[in-house]
Amino acid sequence: MEPQLNLFKHPALAKLPTSTAKVWGHLGRKTEPLVAAFHFAFHKMKTPTDGMEVEIQLVAGDDPDPEARSLVAGVLMDPRQARQTSWVVSLANGLSLRIQLEAAIHEAVHVDQLTTGKMETRLESGGVVVSWMGKELGEWTGIPYPERPWEADARNRGKMVLEDFFKFMAKRA
Repeated sequence: MEPQLNLFKHPALAKLPTSTAKVWGHLGRKTEPLVAAFHFAFHKMKTPTDGMEVEIQLVAGDDPDPEARSLVAGVLMDPRQARQTSWVVSLANGLSLRIQLEAAIHEAVHVDQLTTGKMETRLESGGVVVSWMGKELGEWTGIPYPERPWEADARNRGKMVLEDFFKFMAKRA
């Protein structure tokens, strides 16, 4: 259970561990805790962030597909790039800060997976082919969401990082 904290005015935001990534959001104070959560996640996961840029966008989040993660969040990846260093993360606006933090850290795990090579993608005529831990799994959309190992990893590691984030903030409240 996360502590009841006002993260928009919390002095510990300035004391969070950071990464070498350039992370920003266009809405200033509204995205400040999300930017801090990304830095914290990259630091905890030891993600290689030199030269990395992450833009956080708050979007409407009105995707009609009930299975789409874009209802809450998504990370824009480019399977044509061998090593992607520029990322755009979309988070649904209008959700609680708690849900946005959870989604931001979940997406930070995906960036870590793609940056470290745990997950790899490539563009083929039939779509985006994904490999997990060196094993090719097939075309992205042909794999049901519950069977995607990268999603299970993001849920598990994301939950641990989120708990650590709240513990860090609570100690400095």
